[in-house]
Amino acid sequence: MRNLLKILIVTISCVLVAAACERQPKLFPPGDGDLRCSQDTLRFDTLFSTITSTTAWIKIYNASDRDMTIDSVYFSQGKSGYRASVDALPLSECRHLSLPAGDSLFVFVELTPFMQELSGPQAIVDELCFAYGQENLRLVLEAFAWNAQLWRGKTITADTLLRADIPYVIYDSLVVSPDVTLRLDEGVHLYFHDAATLLVYGTIKSQGSLQQPVVFRGDRLDWAFDDFPYEWYPGQWTGVYLGTDSYDNEFDYTHIRGAYYGIISDSSSLEKQKLKLTNSQIFNMVYTNLYAMSTKMEVANTVLANSGSYTVALIGGDAVFTHCTIANYQVLVNREEDTPSLVVVNFTQDDRKKYHPYPLQQASFRNCIVYGSRENELGFGLLEDYAHQFDFQSCLLRNVEPLSEDVATKVLYNEDPHFKAINRNYHYDFHLDSVSPAVNAGDSLLSLPYPLDADANDRLKDDAPDLGAYEFF
Repeated sequence: MRNLLKILIVTISCVLVAAACERQPKLFPPGDGDLRCSQDTLRFDTLFSTITSTTAWIKIYNASDRDMTIDSVYFSQGKSGYRASVDALPLSECRHLSLPAGDSLFVFVELTPFMQELSGPQAIVDELCFAYGQENLRLVLEAFAWNAQLWRGKTITADTLLRADIPYVIYDSLVVSPDVTLRLDEGVHLYFHDAATLLVYGTIKSQGSLQQPVVFRGDRLDWAFDDFPYEWYPGQWTGVYLGTDSYDNEFDYTHIRGAYYGIISDSSSLEKQKLKLTNSQIFNMVYTNLYAMSTKMEVANTVLANSGSYTVALIGGDAVFTHCTIANYQVLVNREEDTPSLVVVNFTQDDRKKYHPYPLQQASFRNCIVYGSRENELGFGLLEDYAHQFDFQSCLLRNVEPLSEDVATKVLYNEDPHFKAINRNYHYDFHLDSVSPAVNAGDSLLSLPYPLDADANDRLKDDAPDLGAYEFF
């Protein structure tokens, strides 16, 4: 029996080896000619004029049973901004290329668009042609190019208004000088290149609208993966920094996304308001969406969501949050340990274990939602010797231990807010579903300063306002 088993194993092995050694038919792209291409059209994402694309590639195959020669490779137009190489050879050297039967060649293509005559994205179409004998294989090339204002290390030295007639692409940094105001009109888009930063030492007033928000984002216009653009991916640029002597900054209907930090507000005097953030979205950060040290600020109707560290970090200061949604379900970068969505502290500690006080005059959260994927989305670091005033009024919080009643009034704990979409193929929608416990859970008096939600819906015309930035309809 054992010998029979050995014979069967040897026989099966020989059959498998013989099958593996048989010449398998090669699969080629569909087509009628001997020379075939892995795709008939090569499409690039929208590009900014004068900015070079990433390199795309395709393969061409000799689908015949005989060797062939490619006589030449050329562009049908020739002055469109496309460049190509075949197996690392520039087109000028692509003459009489030998391509054995069943073999293939790699073709690499990139594009540097010229400045366009019209505003808005313009189509750039060309054909890459492969001539062999009396035949011609044509690869269609398609892209859109968009004129933009390119700034490298730009410093704003006088009061300036940016309008939405052209996108702005920032390399290195965009600096607002002291005693200077930079205004952004509705619909302005600032595209930040890798590691670029907005440094505000004067004042910035970003004044978008519901239909045309101001957008701060990375400059990659392509896609990270299917149905998810790079503009949403964390870490595409550095973020917004408000310097120590920067005051009266306003962000209304402004979207900041895909950076390392959303807004960093450096320590300032609490005698003057430093930041007003309303009707805005700060989304998908590697670290923190709003990092504020000793800052007097007002935040309302705003979504601060998804970060790899604290979503909102308050280090001292005087802050009032009204109808805000603070949520962290980040999966695109790893969330750091012990970093809840919201942390409130009144000191820092240096490497020598020395305390540095940052008195917390006020941290008030009214009709807000603070929630996320962890059991505790609240964190506190408060020393009794320094001011530490904070409270939550009519809020929905995720925290295992309820807060004491002297700082928490009409608070719901650990009830799923039922946002409309959480990580649905990496997409999020922080509007409320009909079954959300946040519906009609707010205090009308606290909503009086902001009777309209972030979508400009009236939150005071039904029984009670809903918690968070959005009223359910």
